[in-house]
Amino acid sequence: MVRTGGPRGHGSGRAATPEAEAARRAKISEAQRDTVVVTIVSDYRLRSRYVRGGKQYAGWNYIQGRRYRIRVKTDEANALYDRESREAILDERAPHRAHYRSYIVAEGRE
Repeated sequence: MVRTGGPRGHGSGRAATPEAEAARRAKISEAQRDTVVVTIVSDYRLRSRYVRGGKQYAGWNYIQGRRYRIRVKTDEANALYDRESREAILDERAPHRAHYRSYIVAEGRE
């Protein structure tokens, strides 16, 4: 087995040559150019899992105040102002959680 320097053998995250590393960074900055970072706070519940310090009611564990930092395209950011679509996006990204009572804390470029 070849040791690559990264966790679990995934590599160091850098390209082998300086030219390839510059190309990799250019691709990353191009992909992030038209994006916005949105911070969302949401409560969620987990089905029948014991969570230390959480409230359990009728087989559901309720967790409050989880912060999510989500990077979305600039033209898709308006969809986050609708509560149902915002919670649908969070449910899609964390399918084992059922999100409710979410709100936007901050929005901006990074």
